[in-house]
Amino acid sequence: APCVHRQVRRRMAMESRFEVRARGREGSLACVLECSRDEGCPEREGEVRFEATRRGFRVGAEDLLGVEAMGDARARLWRIERVRKGSVWKAKMQVMPQLTFRDAKEAKQAVEAIRRVASGTRLGSREVLVLVNPHAGKRRGMRLWQKKVLPVFRRSGIAHRVVETKAKGHAKEVASTLNLDEIGLVMTIGGDGTVFEVLQGLCERSDWEKSCKMALCPVPAGSGNALSASAGLFDPTTAAIAACKGVVQPLDICSVIQPPRRFFSFLSTTFGLIANLDIGTEHLRWMGDARFTVGALKEILGNKVYAGKASIWPADAELKAEHPNVVPSYLRHGPPCPIFCSAMDVEGETTLNQGPSGGGWKKLEDDFSLFILCNIPYISLDVKMAPLTSLGNSSFSVVHCGNVSKSKRLQVLSSSGGHSERHIALPFVGNENARAMYLDPTTAEHPTWLVVDGEKVPFEPVFVESHPELARVVVFPHTTK
Repeated sequence: APCVHRQVRRRMAMESRFEVRARGREGSLACVLECSRDEGCPEREGEVRFEATRRGFRVGAEDLLGVEAMGDARARLWRIERVRKGSVWKAKMQVMPQLTFRDAKEAKQAVEAIRRVASGTRLGSREVLVLVNPHAGKRRGMRLWQKKVLPVFRRSGIAHRVVETKAKGHAKEVASTLNLDEIGLVMTIGGDGTVFEVLQGLCERSDWEKSCKMALCPVPAGSGNALSASAGLFDPTTAAIAACKGVVQPLDICSVIQPPRRFFSFLSTTFGLIANLDIGTEHLRWMGDARFTVGALKEILGNKVYAGKASIWPADAELKAEHPNVVPSYLRHGPPCPIFCSAMDVEGETTLNQGPSGGGWKKLEDDFSLFILCNIPYISLDVKMAPLTSLGNSSFSVVHCGNVSKSKRLQVLSSSGGHSERHIALPFVGNENARAMYLDPTTAEHPTWLVVDGEKVPFEPVFVESHPELARVVVFPHTTK
């Protein structure tokens, strides 16, 4: 095939008509769409031949988005253009030359073949479930779906169904009852709160081992969009293209335990400064990401310190199950929590009044101006608070800062924005890599909240434990060249 391709390039000036072949195994990223002259190449399984009236081109399957039928015997190809903007990558659609076929039947056959070659989702007969939160962020969810996401789906031929969430908890209800045989991917058009609801629905199912593997594709339409940023999906078009290509990575999930409750977290657990930026600026949601800047300035000027008791189980510590405790009833369903069950004595208890027992635990300082557990690198679309963690590294980062001056607090926040990682190198900023954490925030003197993934939870002791690679998330479709 490479030799044939070189011959085509040499003779293209003389040839006005040539064959375009889509070939390869169905659904394989190894497939390519290439131009060549008809030199008697034998037919292969999955190969479709058709004639074009424009100059030749070659595009790999990783760069091919789809094809749009234009009626009669014509179609238009669309490819992916990857653009670097600053320190991040984005994707957009780029139109290719128009193709003209011998007849409508051949055009339909070719369109179907090209879409099989282009798609990396391997959905088969399954659909993409699109959950649109119309109240997230600046309330543009449905508009983003119609203007940014739907055109991509139409050109790639992705089957889908759309559900507009009606109230808080609706996304969780849909996720808890969806048919895993009919749905191959769940796309959320909203913020991290929408993803949080979907995660609760998937993890609380009786078939959680299977449902947790459902791929998630977060389209940034909220005020935080941390998972979108951590997956490299920095705008709706990029997220839509990523959903069509279907490149996924494992995602660690955390159990956040407050007996008898258990939440499932993909993002963060925090109290103090970051929690106040989140919950304390709810009335400024109309500002988008700017609300966090306003809240940060208010917190820095207030010069508040938040006392709390925190201990972590380091990521490299060896877990010894020498003293297994009784597994509480609220943990008997869902992913197991071996560190919690070996370290916490909660039999007959409904609260975590005592810290973890046994060796191996590392105690952190008691006074915090900043304290946040990050399960993924970003906490918003441009704030990379935990650059030393990743989507699936079997642990999380605890970023913390003691009682420091206003100027140092400003330095931390200003050096963590704009996708920067400079704050981690500051000598007064701590970063701990851990698999479990105990936090008692109840000694805090200043008003604050305990926040999990942007959602307020009861202000009482909490235990967090990581579940490596429990979930799946769609990521930016980098080229394989």
